[in-house]
Amino acid sequence: MEQGIDIGRTEERVNIARNMKKKEFDIALISEATGLTAEKNERLE
Repeated sequence: MEQGIDIGRTEERVNIARNMKKKEFDIALISEATGLTAEKNERLE
């Protein structure tokens, strides 16, 4: 059950990062806000 919760949280962070990227937020700011790496944020579409 814990693993499912972690997966859901990660998916939500990715969705937030995608939305921020669409609005042209800086990658460093997206990384800081979501906890995702800059490399992962750059690969998002």
